Amino acid sequence: MVEGGALITSAHPLHDAAMRFAHAIENADRVRGKARVAISGGSAASVVGEARKLIPANVWSRLCLTWADERCVPFASADSNRGTAYKEGWLDANAAVAHELPLFRDDESPESACARVTNNLNTFFDNALDVVLLGLGEDGHIASLFPGHPSLREKAKLVVAISDSPKPPPRRITLTLPLIDSAATKLVYAVGSGKRNAIERSLSRETILPLSHLQHIDIITDLALGDRK
Repeated sequence: MVEGGALITSAHPLHDAAMRFAHAIENADRVRGKARVAISGGSAASVVGEARKLIPANVWSRLCLTWADERCVPFASADSNRGTAYKEGWLDANAAVAHELPLFRDDESPESACARVTNNLNTFFDNALDVVLLGLGEDGHIASLFPGHPSLREKAKLVVAISDSPKPPPRRITLTLPLIDSAATKLVYAVGSGKRNAIERSLSRETILPLSHLQHIDIITDLALGDRK
């Protein structure tokens, strides 16, 4: 088991993940007066859409929101995590947060994106997070931190550019493990049979896998692990 965390097998993982995400945001807001949150794209971003229905409007409006990673593609691209979240209605410009920090903007170089994000993390996030919502790739990657990639060894920077992602597109911006691990609540949304191996290997704390380097992770899944067929 991931140290200090929990494995939650649910018949309704989207609902349960949204409830936990919303609860963590409300707790952080109660303590700090705002919640500092990072979210992933893909299926994990759908959790945000469900959670928004549960979070009081005044709490949501105080949120500082950024992304765990973004591909270096235009907002209009189908490959854009942020663009997809708005197209699907999981995020809504008419229900804006206090500060949204994109990791990549159209026509921005990865280097200038990292500089901008680093400055904004300092100004609006105090270089830390309260809540992180992650997906999990079938290969065990989280954000754009891939198994065995040199970026896993980054200790000083909060955000880095990736130019050689094993999955296309190759250019990405990702938060690093130290910033992700700063969050008191780390939720991993991992549904579907294809995630079984990645979850089990992460629970075994294989050092090649990014999740093995994080503490106090809650993994929410629809899989009854150990019941192999």
